[in-house]
Amino acid sequence: MDFSYALIFQTFNGVVWGLIFALIALGLSLTFGLMNLMNVAHASFYMLGAVLTAQFVTRLGLGFWSGAALATISVGGLGMVVNRLVLARVVDSPPVIGLLATAGLLLVIESSTLATFGAVPVSVDPPVDATFSIFGVDYPGYRLVVAGLAVAILIVTFLLLRFTRFGLWMRAAPQQRELALISGVSSGRINTATVIIGSLLAGVAGALVAPIAGAHFQMGSSVLAVAFTVIVVGGAGNLWGAVVIAILLGVVRGVAAAFMTPSEAEILSLVLLLPVLLLRPDGILAKARS
Repeated sequence: MDFSYALIFQTFNGVVWGLIFALIALGLSLTFGLMNLMNVAHASFYMLGAVLTAQFVTRLGLGFWSGAALATISVGGLGMVVNRLVLARVVDSPPVIGLLATAGLLLVIESSTLATFGAVPVSVDPPVDATFSIFGVDYPGYRLVVAGLAVAILIVTFLLLRFTRFGLWMRAAPQQRELALISGVSSGRINTATVIIGSLLAGVAGALVAPIAGAHFQMGSSVLAVAFTVIVVGGAGNLWGAVVIAILLGVVRGVAAAFMTPSEAEILSLVLLLPVLLLRPDGILAKARS
């Protein structure tokens, strides 16, 4: 594989992973922006999306798309339970309380997954075997499907938040809670919906990643630093700033992977964002609130 071939291939990989990061970061940014809660356990929803998809396919014999859909729905249901038992109890507490509570929740979910499914990564065959030639590079068709689905999900989420009454409530309730309550908008229900949507976004991201990377109980922790960095650089509480930075980060990682190992590329991409935090500590797009 010559250098130009590797560069194009890794750039495509970077776009795909950037879109996956965008799904994860958008869900996390929803929780932070609308509930002012930094949900560390959000990474475990991503992990469960992948692990449950792999288990449904390999153990239950479901087709990939059926297993991915069931896994995503299961993660959304877990998000609702987690909100009722944990998040709703700490949402109005000092930020450090929510951080500690969700960090503990992350450990509980990871340990439970380890005890239930074991530590060995589980691989899933991609449902699309074809490859497509793009700029002289044979690229896996499934990853192109993942990119298309991720874009579609991001667009649907944007339309939901921007053009529906429910989306208006989600955006307005955190800013004017008393007015929302007088208008009959329950902040509790909005918070529940926010957590469910965020967990669904993380779950579907994990489900889509299952055929690309082996599903295992620690894979959530590997994206946690990326997700938090993306949110801070994009502007805390800025939903679409997080999406833009996630995609850019993925592309930088992909290009860098043509020159160095994947681990080194990941470190470099995060290091390159540090000067941004020094120059714009509130984030690049902090003024463009959703």
